Amino acid sequence: AAAFAAALGLLLSLTTLLTGFVHPFVVRAGAPIDQPIAETPTDLYRVPVNGGGSQRLTVTPDEWEAHPDTAPRGGGVAFARGQLNDFRVYTDALNGSDPLRLDPREVHQDGPVFAPDASKIAFWAELNAPVATAGPATPAPGPGSTTQPPPLDITGLAIWIFTYSPTHGTSEPLHQVGGEGVEDWSPDGTTLCGWTVAGGSFDIATWDVATGAAQKFCYGCFRCRVRG
Repeated sequence: AAAFAAALGLLLSLTTLLTGFVHPFVVRAGAPIDQPIAETPTDLYRVPVNGGGSQRLTVTPDEWEAHPDTAPRGGGVAFARGQLNDFRVYTDALNGSDPLRLDPREVHQDGPVFAPDASKIAFWAELNAPVATAGPATPAPGPGSTTQPPPLDITGLAIWIFTYSPTHGTSEPLHQVGGEGVEDWSPDGTTLCGWTVAGGSFDIATWDVATGAAQKFCYGCFRCRVRG
């Protein structure tokens, strides 16, 4: 059997050499690097931890949806929606029936993270818009334009916190130095951790939710999670 397999391999190689064709047992993996990678809009799905019985939550053929975070105890989901580098932050029910936009400012927003008690959502947004208190959450609009904005300048990002009330919510800036993004809350809801960037270098920092005071503690780092 081994001799037969060796002979077959030699025969196929010789055939390839003589004819210029790739024999049927060769699989091409990858693609030439000069071919652009197609980017297609994405939707949200709810998938059990065992991987079965997935449920599609959104259908937005002209918009991307990314970076979801599920509320503690399954009370909903927060996510970013829009064109690449021009997202807005939304929340929705876990069955996709109630999409609401949190902040009406027309700036790029992303990275929503629920507080441990689900009363607040931290996210980051661009600074190039007037600082103003956001109004009530509004229903999500239909699919928008597919025009691509210029690349995002992450040095112009700041951290905001959306706070729920019984009928609506408001967004307030926590820290507006620039080049900042949020990653996680502390278990007691008093501190945020995230990243800052200056001079092309990422560092990890924490922010006091009550005062906005920042403290760096890991230089040359990017991702963080808080554990009790």
